[in-house]
Amino acid sequence: MLDERGKSLKHLSPSTFLKAMNCEHQVKLIKIDKVVDEDLLRQQTMAMATGTAFDIMVKAALNKKINLEEELSEEVEPKNKAAILLAKEMFECYKLNALPALKGEGVAYTAIDSTIDLEWNEWKSVLNGRPDVVMSDGTVIDWKCQGMFGRGKIPFPGYIRCFKYPGGKDQGSSHTEQFLEQINFDWGVQLYLYARLLGRKAGDPKLKAGIENVTIDSSNNVYCASYRTLISTEFQLNIERQFHEKWAKFNYLTLNHSSGLMNHKPDPPQYHKMKCIKYNQLCNVAQYCSAYQNEIHPSPNIDKPLIEGLS
Repeated sequence: MLDERGKSLKHLSPSTFLKAMNCEHQVKLIKIDKVVDEDLLRQQTMAMATGTAFDIMVKAALNKKINLEEELSEEVEPKNKAAILLAKEMFECYKLNALPALKGEGVAYTAIDSTIDLEWNEWKSVLNGRPDVVMSDGTVIDWKCQGMFGRGKIPFPGYIRCFKYPGGKDQGSSHTEQFLEQINFDWGVQLYLYARLLGRKAGDPKLKAGIENVTIDSSNNVYCASYRTLISTEFQLNIERQFHEKWAKFNYLTLNHSSGLMNHKPDPPQYHKMKCIKYNQLCNVAQYCSAYQNEIHPSPNIDKPLIEGLS
């Protein structure tokens, strides 16, 4: 499993896979070519620190073996210590109604970081990840914190319950017959791969997943919304196939498919404003990307596309 420079990709996580779905070249530059120290790209923002601290607080409430202060000290960078206070305010809301409701569903265990050989048809890849919690019925649950910074956020429709603070008013249910990926595409991808990590089969028509979503709106109201719904079999099989294809590309594999031997490699770089700039943030390796540099400083011998994003 060697690439053109003699390096291999050890595993593929849900977060890296989602990045690859947006731009394979970005992942190649970071994970394969290693154009920059990856640790420098992992600088923890206040939003990230708040989400991390909140996760730790909830897991400590569910698992008494977790040392809360020790975990916070290790996982929240010193520059972001203020995030712990915000996370605590959010957790104080969450523990009033949403956490007891979660416990009432039956919590089996908080999961740990795992790596498995993921096999499907003729494919074999390596998947790594760390789900937040697994319920007694096998449902994988993940926590999401949003809206802490910026313009605020209210929950997506589709929740089975939701509480609003101050006051803890029950917002009822906005549950519809939607699959998780229809509520939020990234949630569907992440939770499906977590389910696979824990041994669920691809294409399971009964595969259910859940999200505990804590959001803060523009008026500083806190919402604690819970989602429990299925992931469609079509979506599962589509993500499964794409995951193995990305793995094969990043490891430059030559595989025998029904159509014959196929040499896999990452797609060439291609500029697209919506891919290169997300959430008002420029790609963190844009300075090393030939497609982006050619867009900003086009070569006189290259015709710039008439329509932005096409090349």
